[in-house]
Amino acid sequence: MRLLELARLHIAAILQPGDCVIDGTAGNGHDSLFLAQHIGVEGELYAFDLQEAAIEATRQRLNQAGLGACLRAHCCSHEQIAQHVPSTVRAAMFNLGYLPGGDHRIVTRASSSMRAIESSLGLLVPKGRLTLMVYPAHEGGEEEYRAIEQFLAVLPIRDYIVSRSEAHNGAATAPLLFSIEKSK
Repeated sequence: MRLLELARLHIAAILQPGDCVIDGTAGNGHDSLFLAQHIGVEGELYAFDLQEAAIEATRQRLNQAGLGACLRAHCCSHEQIAQHVPSTVRAAMFNLGYLPGGDHRIVTRASSSMRAIESSLGLLVPKGRLTLMVYPAHEGGEEEYRAIEQFLAVLPIRDYIVSRSEAHNGAATAPLLFSIEKSK
């Protein structure tokens, strides 16, 4: 099973119509569409991306699916999540790295991703979940991965359960998936 599919299974298991969720890296809108399909138009999907093209692609994808009403799109860094999400959330998804098909020089960075992750964890309801697809191979990706790995390793187990998935037979720079569930 691909790691992206595993991330979606982890999140889908807890979503209900009307939930509030975050797509921390809107990209081409695939995760946003997945989230919107589970929360419906009565839910709220907060999607973030630095690139206007990503926000527009996400908006179009959701509108074509008839789910545009739930989208709250923000063309800004995901580190600003706390400033734009007014309530608690059931789930958050991040697919770090660069925009597929976009400028590979525009990438997520450890400092902004760490702030986004911390904010999102603080917004999760009990039993809420967050997934992080991490790509060590892009420029700055190894630093981002190490910062995330170190941060997640010291989260109190009484408050969060953190799991890590990877292709054991993959390259050292292959993507990894971190899944976090908030206990309390």
